[in-house]
Amino acid sequence: MSYKNKYEKGETVDVQSVFNKIKALKKWSDYEKDIDEMTKLKGDAFKIAQQMTYERKPESSQLRKFYDEVLKGYTLLKSPKPDVKEVRLILSMLRPRIMYASARGVVKKTFLEFINSSIDMKMFRTGTLEDFKEDYDYFIKFFESIVGYHRYLSEQR
Repeated sequence: MSYKNKYEKGETVDVQSVFNKIKALKKWSDYEKDIDEMTKLKGDAFKIAQQMTYERKPESSQLRKFYDEVLKGYTLLKSPKPDVKEVRLILSMLRPRIMYASARGVVKKTFLEFINSSIDMKMFRTGTLEDFKEDYDYFIKFFESIVGYHRYLSEQR
């Protein structure tokens, strides 16, 4: 399955390499070594947002809906008594909800692949509470970057 497309001025966007990079991570905080590449303009989050904009799915409201679910988990983790079990449940239910949205044609393969590669990582299932919080923090920042770039690019088309 190829994710390359011509989008801006003949520029080739290769999000498959980004998905492969995410899948190769042992934990989200490993992105720390490459934090600029994660969120910079034309970086990894931008490439995913660019491809989603090219596919014209999901709409910004649908993307925000899924981001808000992840943000709900983040709020639970930051509470005085974090409920890790509930946060893991939110993450595990994200995939079926997105697959349902995909079957309805509301989201396309790029967003589905982003979620599949992001929440498959073992770090969401093992480690200390502090490790889990740190990894969730990186994941949510990456997701937030995608949401921001997607909104920007959607306005530009």
